[in-house]
Amino acid sequence: MNIKEYNKYLFIFAVILFSLTFGMSLVSADTSFIFKQNTAIDLKVPVLNNDNSLVDFSTSCNLTTRYPNDNIVVQGASMTFNVNYFNYTFNNTALNALGEYSNSITCTDGIDFGFSSFTFLITPTGTDPSISQGIIYFAILIVSIVLFVVVLWGSIALPFSNEKDSYGGILAINYKKYTKIILFFVSYLLLLWISWTAWNISQGFFFIDAGTNFFKTIFYTLLTILLPLFIGFVIFIIVVAIQDLKLEKLAKRGLSPR
Repeated sequence: MNIKEYNKYLFIFAVILFSLTFGMSLVSADTSFIFKQNTAIDLKVPVLNNDNSLVDFSTSCNLTTRYPNDNIVVQGASMTFNVNYFNYTFNNTALNALGEYSNSITCTDGIDFGFSSFTFLITPTGTDPSISQGIIYFAILIVSIVLFVVVLWGSIALPFSNEKDSYGGILAINYKKYTKIILFFVSYLLLLWISWTAWNISQGFFFIDAGTNFFKTIFYTLLTILLPLFIGFVIFIIVVAIQDLKLEKLAKRGLSPR
C-alpha cells in the first residue's frame, strides 16, 4: 500500500468513526435528581396539598423505585415524614447501576389520595455530563485513534534489517530500526490511553455497564503488561545496539560482516 492509498483509507476510517460516535445519543439528563453511584442516598421529596400547602404528619407516603432495566429496587416502601418533605434513604449498594431510575410516590391522609412520578440519574461522579464535555471526550478519542493508526503504521513500515548485498553481506547499518522500536512502544502507550478514554466515555456518558467493564478490563490488562514490556524493550534495544556496534567495527576493519 502506497502513502496515497494509506491516507485515503485513513480518511475513510476517520469519517466512519466520526459518524458512528456522534450518531450515538447521550443519556438525557432531564431528571429531577442526580446522585453518585455506590453512595448512600437520602431522597427528599416535598409533598403538597391541592392548595400548595405542606401536608402534616397525618399523611403517609410510599415509594416505588425501578432500576434502569425496569427491575424493582423498592416497592411500596414507607417514607419518613419531615416538616418540609418526605424522605427515603438508600444504602450505598442499592443504587449500583448507572442510568435513569423511575420512581412513583403515592400519598394519602385517609381522605385524599395523591400520586406523583419522577426520575433520578445515577452517574459515576454525581454530576450531569454535558454535551460539550462529550464532544471534547469524543474529539480526544478520535484524534488518539488516528494518531495510534499513524504511529502503528510507521512502526510497521520502517525497515528493521540492515542493508545487505546479494550475497548476504551487510552494506550499511540500518539505524531506522531504533525509530521503529520506539514507535511501536509509543503505539502501545496510545492504545493504553485509548482504552482509558473509551472506559471513561462508556462510564460517564452512555452508562453501559458491559462496555465500561470491557474497556476497564482492557485498560488494566495493558497497564499490567506495561512495565515488563518496557523492560523487554530496553533490553532488546541494548542487545540490538551492541550487535550493531560489533558489525560497525568489523566494517571499519574492512571485513564483510554477515
